Amino acid sequence: MSKHKIILNTSDFVPGLQVNCTLKESAAHCTRCNACAQSCPAYLCHLQENFSPRGRAQLIRSITEKKLNLTADNSLLKEITNSCILCGRCTAACAGQIPVGHYMLSLQKAMHRKMLPLGLRGLLILYRSFPKLFSWIVQSGLFLHWLRIDFLLYPLLPNWMKHAQTILPHQLGSLQKLLRKQNIDSTPTKPKAIFLPSIYSQYIDPQAGLLALQSISAKNPVVLWNADSGLFDYLYGSRVKCIQKAKKLLLAWEGYSKKCALPLMTDSIEAYGFLKNYPLLFEDLSGWKERAEKFAAHVQFITDIPFSAKKKNLSRKAALDSSSLLFPATLPAERARKILLTTYGKNLLECEYSRFPLPAASVGFAYPNEASDLVLRQVKDLAREQIERVYCLSAWAALELNAVLRKRTPHAQACFIIYIRTDYERA
Repeated sequence: MSKHKIILNTSDFVPGLQVNCTLKESAAHCTRCNACAQSCPAYLCHLQENFSPRGRAQLIRSITEKKLNLTADNSLLKEITNSCILCGRCTAACAGQIPVGHYMLSLQKAMHRKMLPLGLRGLLILYRSFPKLFSWIVQSGLFLHWLRIDFLLYPLLPNWMKHAQTILPHQLGSLQKLLRKQNIDSTPTKPKAIFLPSIYSQYIDPQAGLLALQSISAKNPVVLWNADSGLFDYLYGSRVKCIQKAKKLLLAWEGYSKKCALPLMTDSIEAYGFLKNYPLLFEDLSGWKERAEKFAAHVQFITDIPFSAKKKNLSRKAALDSSSLLFPATLPAERARKILLTTYGKNLLECEYSRFPLPAASVGFAYPNEASDLVLRQVKDLAREQIERVYCLSAWAALELNAVLRKRTPHAQACFIIYIRTDYERA
């Protein structure tokens, strides 16, 4: 078990961890109340105890007590761990805040699970190491997609690219080109805010990135192109590299902020949750934790932007999806819900739909079949409640949902949360 040390010490499961103890002791904190089960999409799909967060906590406990072995019980462990979509809903529902999702992530790593297809992993590495090459490859792919001739290559495409072809919109553009066209300076000499754009807003829907920037334009935001928060390495790489990247971003923020701490805004709910947990990432590094706490206090999601929502007489019904990745998006979801309630009033439904979070970012690329099963549950809820618009905190969740809605419930539409702004809302 020594080579699998990563799953024996809770210091390896940093974000979301509330207790400083061994993994065995942490799993033992589970009171088996089962409050987590009703928030777990995997359990609601399978309705088996093994697939509930409570069952996963007992699984971890059995491993630490050497009742289960990573090699001998590989098929059972693989089935259970692969069913976890790392949405973090179980921790949000747990009174003891047991980070089961983080345990599953580290268990997947210990079992050498390929959580990302090799080609997609390489592309994301290019995004951080060779941004110009990444941009050229993405723009070329989107151009073929826009021309609608990529079907000629369809038989040769790997599964993750076929999934991308299904969910990505037929459009072109990049946020950098859009900013130049709008004469917006992304590197002001005296910035009042910092914007960390997601891949989605940079390449897939640059209009969303532009709207986010326009919302804080009075503050002269500086844009951190291709900046790495360390989330990629936390999920798919090593903790050492993750901390190195996190330090680099923290130093960049301090460099732009100088004496006056600037707000750092992002349109990625996954990055937001990770950045907010920076102090826990630097828990064991003297001096860095205090700096990380100051940094985390100034991190904002786009729902922090003041919205001029007005109550309207709307006939359509709306819902909110707060899917995230390992980090429960409680506060951004509450802010978004208040804005939607102002706009939609009684037409904002608090229905069963909210119990089924969409697959977290990248799950659809790695396991498209599992993602489709989960999305279909959402679509059934939407159809039953006759919901016409869903606002998603995760841009990728909106893409996943829209792809299914086009085929199953064409009257409904999923929108990224930035389009909650009534003056920017798309038709």
